[in-house]
Formats: sequence, structure tokens, C-alpha cells
Amino acid sequence: MADDKIENQSGEDNLDGGENSPPTMPRSARRKLLTMLGIGGLAVLIVGITVIVLYRVGVFDGYIKGQLTSKLDQIGIAFEPESFRVTASPMTLEVRNATFKDKLTGDRLFFVRDLRLEMTVLDLLAWRLTRDISLDATNVSGAEVWVKFDENGRSNFSNLKFVEDERGSSVNFRYDSVRVNITDSVVHFGDLSRRIAGDARELTISIAPDAASAGAAADAKRYNFDLYSRDSNLKYEDRQIENIDVRAIGIADKNGADLTELRVNTPVGQASLTGTIRDWADPRYELQAESTLDISQISNFVSPGSALRGVGNFKGKVTGRGEEYRVEGNADSQAIRAGGVYLRAANVTATVEGTNDNYTANGTAVAEMLTFEDFQVDFPKLTGNVRGTGTDFRWFGELQAIAAKSDSLSLGGLFLSDALAEYKDRQFRAEVGNGRAQRFSIGDTELIDLRARQMKLKLIDGGIDISSPNVSANSYVTKDYRLNGVTSNGVDVKGVTGRTTIAIKGVRSRTAETKDAKLEDVSASKLDIDVRKGNVGVSAADLKATRVDANGVVAGGIETPLATLEDTSAGTVIYSDRLRVARLDTGSAVLGSLNIAGVRLTIRNGTIEGRSGDIDAGDVALKRTKSLSEGGQLEAVKINRPVFVLERSGRYRATADMSIGGGMIGTVALGSATAKVDINNDRALLDQLNARVMDGEMIGNVTIALNSRTRSQVDASFTSLDLSKLAALKSGRVIPIEGSTNGTVILTFDGTDLNTVSGTVDAAITANARTAERGMVPVNGEVALSAVRGLFDISKARLFTDKSEMTASGRFDLRAEESDLGLQVSSTDAAEIKRLFEITGLAPDVERELNDLEVDVAGRLSFNGKLKGNLYSPDVDGKASIELVSMRGRPLGQLTADVGVNSDDFRLANGKLSEPAGGSADFTLIVPFGKPNSVEVQARLNGVNTSNLLSALPIVLPERIRDLSGKTSGTVDIKGLPDNAQGNIDLASRDGVIAAQNFDDLKAKAVFRGTSIELETGEIRIGEGSLNAKGSYDRQLKDFDFQIIGEDIPLPLVLSILPKNDNVPAITGSVDLAGRASGKLDSPTTYMIELAGGAKGVYIGENPFGEVLISTKTQNSVLTAALMANLEGRQQVIDASIRFDQDEFPFSVSTVFDQSPISPYLAFVPQLKGVPITGTGTGRIEFGGNLREKNDKGEFIYTGSRLTGTASFTQLAMTVQENPLAAVEPIMIRFNTREVIFENAKFAGGGSNMTISGRKALVDEGMNDLSVDGRINLTLLNLAATDIFFAGFADVAVRYSGPNLTARLSGSAKAENAAIATFIGSDRLTFDRVNSRVIFTSNQAEIEEASGYLGGGKFSGSGGAVLNGLSVRSFRVNVNGDSVTVPLPKDFLTTGDARLEITGIRRNDKDNLQITIGGRVYAKRSLYSKDIDLANVVGARRDTSLSAGASTVSAPRFDLVIEGRDALVVRNNIADLTASVALALTGDANNPQLSGRITANSGTLFYRKDRYDVQRGVLEFPPNTEIEPVINLQAETEIGGYQIFVNLAGPLNDTELLTATLRSSPALPQADVVSLITTGALTNTAGGIPTLAQTGINTAAEILTDSIINNPARRATDKLFGLNVFEIDPIISGQQLNPSARLTVGRQINNNLRVTYSTNLSQDQNQVLALEYRVSNKLSFVAQYEQRSLSNVTRNRDNFSFEIRFRKRF
Repeated sequence: MADDKIENQSGEDNLDGGENSPPTMPRSARRKLLTMLGIGGLAVLIVGITVIVLYRVGVFDGYIKGQLTSKLDQIGIAFEPESFRVTASPMTLEVRNATFKDKLTGDRLFFVRDLRLEMTVLDLLAWRLTRDISLDATNVSGAEVWVKFDENGRSNFSNLKFVEDERGSSVNFRYDSVRVNITDSVVHFGDLSRRIAGDARELTISIAPDAASAGAAADAKRYNFDLYSRDSNLKYEDRQIENIDVRAIGIADKNGADLTELRVNTPVGQASLTGTIRDWADPRYELQAESTLDISQISNFVSPGSALRGVGNFKGKVTGRGEEYRVEGNADSQAIRAGGVYLRAANVTATVEGTNDNYTANGTAVAEMLTFEDFQVDFPKLTGNVRGTGTDFRWFGELQAIAAKSDSLSLGGLFLSDALAEYKDRQFRAEVGNGRAQRFSIGDTELIDLRARQMKLKLIDGGIDISSPNVSANSYVTKDYRLNGVTSNGVDVKGVTGRTTIAIKGVRSRTAETKDAKLEDVSASKLDIDVRKGNVGVSAADLKATRVDANGVVAGGIETPLATLEDTSAGTVIYSDRLRVARLDTGSAVLGSLNIAGVRLTIRNGTIEGRSGDIDAGDVALKRTKSLSEGGQLEAVKINRPVFVLERSGRYRATADMSIGGGMIGTVALGSATAKVDINNDRALLDQLNARVMDGEMIGNVTIALNSRTRSQVDASFTSLDLSKLAALKSGRVIPIEGSTNGTVILTFDGTDLNTVSGTVDAAITANARTAERGMVPVNGEVALSAVRGLFDISKARLFTDKSEMTASGRFDLRAEESDLGLQVSSTDAAEIKRLFEITGLAPDVERELNDLEVDVAGRLSFNGKLKGNLYSPDVDGKASIELVSMRGRPLGQLTADVGVNSDDFRLANGKLSEPAGGSADFTLIVPFGKPNSVEVQARLNGVNTSNLLSALPIVLPERIRDLSGKTSGTVDIKGLPDNAQGNIDLASRDGVIAAQNFDDLKAKAVFRGTSIELETGEIRIGEGSLNAKGSYDRQLKDFDFQIIGEDIPLPLVLSILPKNDNVPAITGSVDLAGRASGKLDSPTTYMIELAGGAKGVYIGENPFGEVLISTKTQNSVLTAALMANLEGRQQVIDASIRFDQDEFPFSVSTVFDQSPISPYLAFVPQLKGVPITGTGTGRIEFGGNLREKNDKGEFIYTGSRLTGTASFTQLAMTVQENPLAAVEPIMIRFNTREVIFENAKFAGGGSNMTISGRKALVDEGMNDLSVDGRINLTLLNLAATDIFFAGFADVAVRYSGPNLTARLSGSAKAENAAIATFIGSDRLTFDRVNSRVIFTSNQAEIEEASGYLGGGKFSGSGGAVLNGLSVRSFRVNVNGDSVTVPLPKDFLTTGDARLEITGIRRNDKDNLQITIGGRVYAKRSLYSKDIDLANVVGARRDTSLSAGASTVSAPRFDLVIEGRDALVVRNNIADLTASVALALTGDANNPQLSGRITANSGTLFYRKDRYDVQRGVLEFPPNTEIEPVINLQAETEIGGYQIFVNLAGPLNDTELLTATLRSSPALPQADVVSLITTGALTNTAGGIPTLAQTGINTAAEILTDSIINNPARRATDKLFGLNVFEIDPIISGQQLNPSARLTVGRQINNNLRVTYSTNLSQDQNQVLALEYRVSNKLSFVAQYEQRSLSNVTRNRDNFSFEIRFRKRF
């Protein structure tokens, strides 16, 4: 058939050629063409015959085989077929028994028993040398494939190289349409790296091109495949699984495959997968899987030693790449076993990742039961993470279980968190961060609600070991006892069959219970418990129990270092070598603080029997019983040789030699006592008693009955017996009188009932009535009494204090009402009697009423009366007189009255009140007890002080009206006070003062009807003005209706009804008004308020407000008010309203400004008081909101928290301290009680140009966001500072933001050529040309640069501050100044250099800033030129304050060093010298501490008209200002031709200690030297002081004339005439010692030239004109002209002299 096709094809070609010849071709051409066609046809025929011959002889087969072999050789495969045959039609290749090997290694890759390939030559007749052959079908039968991986994971196919057909190859195979069928084949697989091998047997594979990709390129072709294998096997190590069936269906391409179905059936389970596989070179798979596995066989196959058993199901997702895999899904199994682990009904939702047999899992596992060996967990739930290798694993997460148990323990309600469990080498251990079990049982013991932290658990050899450092349980229960509220610091539990031991550290139990006993708050440092069947042994170290209750016997505060307990069926035995019991309660008695050595307690049937050594029993309390109603207590009980038995019934008996520190039986106080004691429940027999009773001492024999059936007996002498306790036996309350009594007593009484007492008492009393509030009043006295069954006859009774005395006679009854006492009281201090009355509480009802009326008394008091009836609630009648009675702080005057007190009332009858100023009131007062609203008052007044009268009325008046004063007369007649009053008040007063306004007349008449008060008349006349009022008010119904009419009334009087507020400026003027107000006070909707009036001459502070009209009315429950004022010719209207018909009281007020003055409104701002601010504005202010709101209780309260407002100005111009400041554009400000919001506020003027915007909070929790930007005239800061003055300008850009409590300032401020001035004392300190820049960040301010000039010298500074909002919390500034000049210290002008550090700190918000100035001052020149008045120096004290007065900072502290060589220059009326200083200034400005030295080595001092040359002068300043400066001065001068030497030493200002040493050259007597210094002449000469006058008049006269006359006169003449020398010197001359005086005037031209003139101020005139020129300190020239008076001796009046004075010291 092939030959036929070839022949047919050739024939057709020839026919085609003939038919296409052109019909017009010439004959010769046709002949040539035919010839050529014939030759071609012959060639084709020859070729065809040749092909057939070659095909027949096998040449073509060899060619195809060679091409295939070559192609495989290129791939790396050696092809060895047994037979190879090609057929042409159809073209088929058949190969049999062909082997394919790795060309390099020779290893077999494939073996094919039968292979048939169907092919098609696609371009057989094409004229080229290459041919494309398409493989159409591949049928393989009996194929065998070997796939192997070595130890390194290298495949046996790794040497193959799949290459594309080379260009130019003669044959190219195409596979894109191939169909493959493989049957009866085997694939052998082996992987040495994974130790896996297997055989896929009876393998059938079908591969065919996908029809959907038929037209696609070859690389995009896809192929459907169907794979099936039976009876396959899989080997792992030496273990094998047989009978594996696999079926795979899907579609694949060169990039991977999509699995439609992959089903695997094996003896160990079945699995079904779908998914994808990508990248055949490095496969990655993603499969959805469902499987059921026999875990037992899987276990045997994977890990034979794990012995896993069970069947598991899985559904989920499997992904992986190479050795890595990831499984996500859900697995469940009805039962799984692994070694000793059994898991039933498990369900796991998890994600598993791993490599080979190493894996990590996260998820949740739930099961019905989990067991490990003997340990079983019911319904466990695990969440967390598992890491493992094979069957060994490590888990971390949470575990919940309903129950868990082993042979020795069981748990219920288990929950473990932060848990770690590990199973390794068949050993199980676990650690738990937090564990909880509702129930935990060990043997016969059980823990309820067990909680543990850091718990560790081990299961070893059938036993269990559990430990935890922190364990607590609600209860620990055994069959014999139970512990509740158990906590511990460490628990170790070990359990084996039949026995459990527990070791607990730091154990504490809220309660512990046994069958017959209960313990509370039990603790031990260590507790060991050994539980065996039937017996419990407990050993406790440092055992403590707050309380033990054993069948009604209660012990408290038990402590022992070691205690043991053995609890058996025979009883309970407790032993302790050392035991302390704080309290033992037997039911009727309580023993305290038992310290017992070697105690052994046996508890049987509720009876406690104890024996021990001597007992320190402490306090024993006797309980209240029917027979002992008050109970009692014995203190500091010591029992020697005790034997005691406490029975279950509460009966007790104790015999011993006993000592008692004190106590109480019933209400009888006991002190220390010793006695032989026999005590039982009925009585206490005290033989040979020596005891303290009721704080006193008693010696004798006593039987104290503990019930009423037994009679008590006392036969003793006593000292210091407390009477208040004796009185308290009857009154049932403590009377605060500390009694001290000595005497004897022979008494008997029933039980402890002293009301039945009989016998005698003789006592002397020394007592004090005392309370903490009212102090102490000493009371002394003496008493002699005899009693029969509680009725006492008084033989003697006298009590007295320092100021008062009370005597009594008659009798008093403790049991009945037979008291009949005569009482006399006299006192020089009524307040002392009132204090006694209040201290003792004799009549609390009277005391309460008097306190309500705020009544006080003073001065003399007397009372004479009778007391009858019940001693503690008596009837009293008598006459009383009190020198001074005050009510509500107002002195009313002297009171006399008849006093009556009974069970019904207290009354003062025939009372008269006489005021010191002459006014008087006759009255009657009745105050009933227990009857409210029944107080009666009748009074007639005559000239009584009005304010005193108001203080007695039960009404509350405004503060400024309460100060009303004047003389009032009238009547008062009221009954039923305070709330059922009936009566009237009719009063008139003249010439008084009300609200600081004098009035002429005041009349008032009021009628009281129940709770209603009707003011019939109310009139005040003040000068030409008058105010009339009338109306009514019901205090119960709250109805009010008042009318008021006034003419020319002072405005302060009208405003006095408002609360006083110091921040509100004084408002003055006069007003005319008429108004009415009515309604119910508690029903605002009923308010009707109308008011009309006008005021004139109104001033607000110092600002005129002009004439004001006001109109108020109420309509539809809305109160509206309009106020109109004329301000500087412009009308100002303020409108306001309040809505009473709404519970919240909405309120609004508004006013419009039209070039209106603003200064009157600024007067209401307290911070601007005294600041000159004027200006005008145009705009509108609105303000309002709710005046009331509900509180947490739903009640309406008045509040201003909801008020809001706006202020908008289109024009605002102000002058602030002479600086203009105006708004440059409209201003809008919103405000409420919480914040102020500046929406738009820009100001300019006076050099300022600034913008304020943002929010400023007014409350702590508010938020700030306020910005200030622009240029500011610093003089505006003077508004906020009272002691610092600013000038200049500053550029600022600051923001204030954050919560108000922690708000922060940010931004910067820069000042140029500014000036800052302040005062230190009276001296002004000015910093000028100041340039600075401050940066604000968070809560800090940093001075980046600061420089300027101070006193002509330049300074620079740096530093910073810590801010708290807008206030400075602390700061530090370093200042360096060069050649600065300051007026410091006081009266000095100092120039120098300074290196200062100035710091400040504010301890809290309320404190002032504490400033410290430290550093060093280098003085160059410090000039003191102020004249000194010696009279003020002598005896004066140092000024100890540099403070300038009130300031916003505390007085500065100093830490300064001041030094300067020859820097101090003094040039004044007493000195011309230069000195060096070395001083330290510490302390503060209020108490400066100046220490150091001033030294002068030269200079001149001036006294009178003489010059003293300083040789050396030292002024020492001690550190303590209390010690005066000490001077040491050496100076000399020349007077009258004598060289005078002065040495002055001692405290400068203390004339008694300041000593002066005087001498002269030539030597003169001391008197002459003194005379020369003080008068300029020797004694007993003209002008000198006579010897007789040396007794002291010399110095006194000189100093007085110099200080009183000369100094003031000198200052005056210097100012008027330029004369700085002016002296009037006393002269005592003549035989009669006639006093006279000498006048000297002159001028100190300079330091060296002086001109003086002097004359006597008497008839005997002597005139001297002198000119002195000093060349040096040692040489001077004097020219003098003297005109003397003529006498019998003197004939020549004129005398001229010239002197050369030379000083020389010898």
C-alpha cells in the first residue's frame, strides 16, 4: 500500500504538470518539455523503486533506529533493543525487549518488553533534507522503571539532559500529540536518604493530549492521565507494607499536574487526595486529603517501639516541598494507644509542620479519656504547641479535664495553664504555671478548690510526686479533721499505696475542724502530715491559732514553737513543751495571756483537764450572765500551784495562791490585789485581801457575790476611792468627776447592787470635774453618811472650788424618790458653775436648750434652793442671780430670776435683765422638756441695745444688718417658739447705725401666728430719706409677701441685703425705689417681683456711674430687669431676665456698648484695683445659662457652672498706665465658667501689636490652647507685678496648651532695649538696654541670651526656669556684671564686678517663690556720703531687714561674698576715709546676716570742729545680728596745742560696753583731755568745763546740744546759706557757774581749707574769725582774728595771730 501511494502520488504530479502547459507553446518547446517530464518521471520511478528496495532490505529501519539512538544518546541514555522494526503504512515503530541505561553509569533506567510507536512523517514530499516525525501513539506493555535516590538525595535520572532537537538534524521527533498507554508495568522506587523503598506493580498508565489545548503551542500542551497500580508495596527501613492499590486521575503539563483524584488503599488505611503538584524539578504539592488509618500498623511501620494502637481519621490540607511538609486539618480517633498512653474518642484540630520525623503541631485536642500507665484523665482538652520526634514529644499550652486519677490520688475539675508536659524514654513529667482543681484527693484526704502555681508532677514506678511553691485550697478534708482556706508557700506530696505524706511550708488555714474542736486562723512555718488508715499524725513547727473552740471552751491566740497531735478513736492529745494562750473562754469566764510550760491538754467529751507549772494568766474576763449582768474582768492574774478544770457545762473551779493586777466585777473596780483565792461560778472569796478598788486602796476581807443570791460584804479601810465610779453604779453612766476620797467603810449589799447598801461611810473628798472639751474644775469637800437599804442621811456635806462653794443638808435616796436636800451655791465666776453644770450633765435637757440659744454667763452667781425627789432627775426651786448673761456672743447684762427645774420644764420667773449702759428688760422665760415648739418669752424693753435684741431672736439676718445698733424700747410677748409662735413684737429705736449708715429712727412691729411672721410696720428714717416696709412670711408654708418704698436712701443700705464681698468695690449714691415681692419661697413659678427706682450720684469705687434707673417686673413667671445709666453723657442699658417657670432658672443678661466708658466695669475686677485704665468700647456682651441643676440625689441646687457668654467689640480703645492700646479689628470672646475662648483679639498701640487667640481654661480639668503673638509694650506687665517695673518692648510667640493642671508654655520671647526696675528698700535698681531671648519648651523656660547695663556697667546672664503652668516653680540664672553701679548696701553707691548665681524654688503652689542670691561681688568703689546723726547711732540697734515690704516672692536669701581693697569710701559729716572690705552676706532680706571686717588704715574723722586722723580702724561684724558690730579705732587730733590720742573699742551701739581711752601730749589730767575734746578748752578756763561740773553734765550737754540743736541747725544753714559748720556749745563759767552758750558757723571749703566764725551768745561777746589750711596730717597753718570784750583787764579788743601747727608723736 505504501508503494501504491508513492506511485499514485507520482502519477498525479505528472498529470498536474501536463495540464498546466500553456496551449500556445511552440512545438519545439513542447518537445523539450515532454522530454524533461519524461526524464523526471523516470527519476521518480527510479527513486520510488529504490525506496521500496531499501525498505524491503531493512535499510530504512536502520536509519530510524540510528536517529532514535542518536537522540537518546544526546539525552544520556544508552538504547539497547532486542528487535527494532519500522513499518511504512501506517508508519509504526515496534521495539521488543529494549533496555534503557544511564550512558555514564550503565545503570538500568527502563526496560520495555513491547513498545509500539505510531508516527507520521509530516513533510514527506517536501524538497529538503530534514524531516519532522510526529509521535501519534505510544503503547507500552511490560515496562519496568527504576527510580532511585542515593544518600545525598541524588536521583539516578540526574545525569540525563533533555535537549531540544538540534537545528539541521535530519529527523526531528514531535511529541505534542502523543497518546501513551502503559500496561502490565512495574516501577521500582528506592531512597537511601529517607530509608524508603517500594514497588508499584501491575501499573497501568494512560496519557492523552487534552482536547482543550489542541491548538496550543507545544509548550502549552496539557495531557490527561489515568494511573492505576495494584498489589504494590512500600518499605521503610526493614519494615514493609504490602497490597497497596493506587489510582490517580488528573491533567499535567511541563510545569506540574492537577490531581482530580488520588486514592490509596492499603492494609493500614485509605486516603483520598485532590490538589496540585508544581515544578517537576523541585516538586511542591498542595493537596486536600481525607484518610482513615490503622494507627497500630502505622506505628509498627514507622516506629515499632512506639506500639501505637487504634484507628484515626483525618480531613484537611497537606502541603510540602521535598522533606518539608505541612498538614492542616482535623483528626479523630475512637481509640489510640502508645506505650502506656491510651487516648479514647480523640478529636484534634491542628496544624502540623515537619521535616521527616521531626514535627511541630499547634491546635486543640479533645478526648473522652487519656491514660498513662495508672494515671487517667477524663474528658481532657488540650490547646497549645507540640514538638516531637517519633513518639517522644514536648507539649506547652493549657489542659482542662473533668477528672483525673491514679491509684493514690484523684482530681476533679482540672484546669492547667502555662503548662509543659514531656514524654521521653517512657517517662512522663509536667510543669504547670497555674493549676486549679475543684477536687484533689490523696488516699482518704481531699483538697477542695485546689490552686497551685509553678507546679511540677512526676509519675514514676507507680507512684506520684507533686510539688508546688505556692498552693492554696478552699478546704483540706480527712475523715478526722478539715482545714478551710488553706494557703502555703510550698507543698510536696508523695503518694504510694496505703500511705500519703505531705510536707508543707508556710501553711496557713482560715479554720481547722475536728469532730470536737474548731480552730481559726491556723498557721505554721512547716507542717508534716502522715495519713494512714484510721490514724492521723500531725507535727507543726511555729504553730499559731487565733482561736480554738473545743465543745464550748474557746482558746484564743495560741502559739507554740512545736506541737504534736495524735488523733485516735480514744481521744485527742495535744502536747507542747512551751505554749502561749492569749485567751481562754470557758463560757462564763475568760482567761487571758496564759504562758504555760510543759502543758498537756486532754480533751474528752468536751471537758478540758490541764496541769502545768505556775501560770501567768494575764486578764480574765467574767462574762455577762443573768446573775452577773455587768460582767467583769480580772487583770494580770498570776496563779501559783494551779489546778483547774473547765467543764462542758461552763462550770469551773480554780484554787491557787493568786495575785491580781486589777479588774472589774460588775461595776466595782478592782486594782492590784493579793489573796488566797477560791473561785467558782457563784462567788470569789478573797481572804487576807490587800487590794485596790475603784482606783483606791482597800485592806480587809471581801466576799464578792457573782449573783444576786449571794450577799457581798466589805469590811475595810480605803484611800483615794473614786466617787464617779460609785455614782455610776446607780446612774448607769460615767460622771466625769475624778474623785479622791479617804475613809472607812462597813457595808453590805445584795450581789453587786449598791442600791441595797447599808452601813456607814466617812470620807474626805478631793476631786476634779473634767472633760476634754471644757477643761478641769478642782472640787474639794468632806462627807459623813449613814445608810439603811440605800437611804443616806447627810451628817456633813460641803463641796467647794477656788471660786465657788456648794453646801447640802438633808438626805438622798439611791433607790426611791425620797431625796430632800437643801442646796446653797455661791460663786465669783458664773462661767465656772456653768462648766460644772455641763461637765456633770446634771440636767442635759436644760443644757441643750441653753446651747441652742447660745447662752453664756460670767461674773458673780448665787443660788439658794431645794432639791427633792429622784436624785438623778430632781425637782429644783430657788432664786438665782447672774452678773452677766450673753446670748449669741452679745453681752445682755445682769440677770436675776426665780429658777425652777422639774421633769416638765425649766423656767425663769420675775426675771430682770439690766444692761451696763442703762437699758433693762423685765421678762419671763419657760422652756418645757420634751415638748417642741412650746418656749414662752414675755419681756418689756427700756433702752435695750438693738443688736443684742436681734441676737436673741430666732431669725437669720444678712451679715451687715446684724450689726444694727441703737437704743430700743418696746414689748415682746411670744409663746410656742420656735415653730408654733403666737404673739407680737413692738419695738422702736433711735440714733443708731445700720449697714454702716447712721439712722434717726427705726420702728418695727411684727405679729407671730404659728410659723407666720407678719411685719405690720417697718420704717427707717435716715436724714431726709426714709425706707418703709411691710409684709409677711410663713416659715412652714414658705409664703412671703413684702412691700418696700424708699426715698433718698443711701445705696449701701439697700445693697446690705447682699452677702458681703471684699472683692466688690464700694458702691455709693442715693436711691428712690418702690417694689413688691410675693410668692412661695419653694415654688419659683409663683414669684411676683416688681421694683422701680432710680439712683443718683452713683460711684463704683472711684469711677462715676452717673444716674441709674432700674425697672423690674415679673410676667408669666419671667422676671425681667432693665438698668439704665448715663456714663459720661452716653446711655448704658443692661437687660436681664430669669425664667421661674423652668426648674433650671434660665438666666440671661446683655448690654450694648456705643463708645461707652469701660472703667466703671473694670472696677469689678479685683486684680485691676488701683491700676489706671480708661477707655471706651463699642460692642455687645451677653451672658446667661441655667442657675440651677440637679445633683446626684435629684435635687435642684443653685450653681453657676452652666453659665456662658460672649463679648464682641467692633471698637475697643484703652489707656493702660498712660499707654494707648486699641483693638485693630473686631473682637470676639466666648466664655463660660470653665474657659475663655479668644476667637479674635488683636491689639495695637503704644508700641504694642499683638494677637491673642485660643482657649484658656478656668478649671483644673479644662484644656488650654492659648496663643499670644506679636510685639508687646512691657509696661503692660506692670499690671501683674507689684514690686517690679518694666519698660521697653518684646516680641513674643508663645502658646499655652494642655490640661490646666499640667499646662505647658512653648514658644519664644525676645526683648530689645528693655528696662526692668525694682526697689531694694527705698533705693531703685534699674537694668536698662536689656536684650534677651527666652525659649519656652514644655515646662521649661531657657534664657538663651541676656545682656544689658546696670548703673553704667554691662552685665550678661544665662539660665532657665521650670514652669508650673504660668507660674515659676524654680529657676537658676547666672549673672556676670562688670563695673556696675548699684545703690547697695543701703545708703551706699557701689561700683564693682559681680559674679552671681540667682536661684529660686517654690515648694508648692501656695508658697511664694524662695529666691537665693549667691556668688561674689568685687567692689571697686563703694561711696557712703550720707550724714550721720551720732545721737541716733549711740545706743541704736542694727537694722535687720533689707526687705522692701509686701511682694510676690519670699524675702530673698543671700550667700554673697563682698570684697574690695580700698574700695569703701566714706565722705560725710563725721568722716573722710578709705577702707577695705571683706564681708559675707547670708540669711535673708528680713534677717540678713553680715559677717566680716572693714579695715581703714588712713582717713579723717570729724567731731565738733576738730579733725581726727585715723591711724587704724577695724569694724568687725559678727555673724549673729544679735551681737553688735565691734569697733577698734585709733585716732589722733590737735586741740588747743595739745596732741590728743583716742582709742575706741567695743560694741559700736552699746554705750555701756563701748570703752574710750584718752591721752594727750603733753600729758594732761583725764578731765582736761575730756574738756578739750568736748569744749575745746581746759577745765576751769573760759569756755572750759569747771572741775565741779565733771560729774557728767559735760558729756551729756555736749552730745545733746550737738544732736538736738547743732545737727538740725547745721543741715538747715547748709541748705539756706551754704554753711556746713553750725554749732551751739554750752559754757559754764564764772564763780557762780553761770551757764551760757557759744555759736560757731563756718564752711569746709574742701578737705584742707576751713573758715569758721564763733561768738558767745551772752552780753560778754567774744568773736573769733579763723582760717585753717592743712598741708598734711602733721603740718597746718592757722590765721585767726579775735575781737574780745572790754573789761577792767582787757583794754585791747582786737587780736590777730598766725600759727604753724606741727604734730609729732612721741
